[in-house]
Amino acid sequence: MPGLIYSQARDTVYVNLYAGSEATIALGTRELKLTWETDYPRNGKVRLTVDPAQAATFTLKLRIPGWARDEVLPGGPYTSANKLDARPSFRIDGQAVEVAPADGYLPLTREWKPGAVVELDSPMQVREVTANAEVAEDRGKLSLEYGPLVYAVEEVNNPTSYDAIAVSPTDQFAVRYRAGLLGGVNVIEGKRLTAIPYYAWSNRGIGKMRVWLPTAASR
Repeated sequence: MPGLIYSQARDTVYVNLYAGSEATIALGTRELKLTWETDYPRNGKVRLTVDPAQAATFTLKLRIPGWARDEVLPGGPYTSANKLDARPSFRIDGQAVEVAPADGYLPLTREWKPGAVVELDSPMQVREVTANAEVAEDRGKLSLEYGPLVYAVEEVNNPTSYDAIAVSPTDQFAVRYRAGLLGGVNVIEGKRLTAIPYYAWSNRGIGKMRVWLPTAASR
């Protein structure tokens, strides 16, 4: 698993995925310990402790997830109807740092001292996603995402309105964490629907489910 989370090249360590874990890396002749603490993907906050055996200069590159760069998937098969209101930010030992992204990463080159703490905050919001017009089945429809997760609408959450559900680009949504639902999930709630993460559907009996929702104008 650590090999999926990070990679390295000479004096550069790439942090590719965000999951709670620990790893010890041989960076040249030096040893480096990295510790990730996060509740991702429930929220976009990640805390990374950088602990070289002794102070050393090297580059740490933190990957900015595609969803945090207004990119649903590489290549453009899907696009967001609403843009992000805020961009990722980060701190080193509590101090805000401004660094320009490069090739999808935030490059941090400095002398790292034992116990340095990097905090990355990628603000999440509900995104309304449309498919390429060539996908005939999805024309006139939207799907919902929150951070990296695709959401689904299940009949069990919407028993009286499921067949009439429609969404609009002007709809307002709220996200609420429900600890007692499906092991603990963020739920998207709107005027016309309640949605759960797609990975969690089909765990409460047999019922209808959909990801692509007709827009109010298309009904």
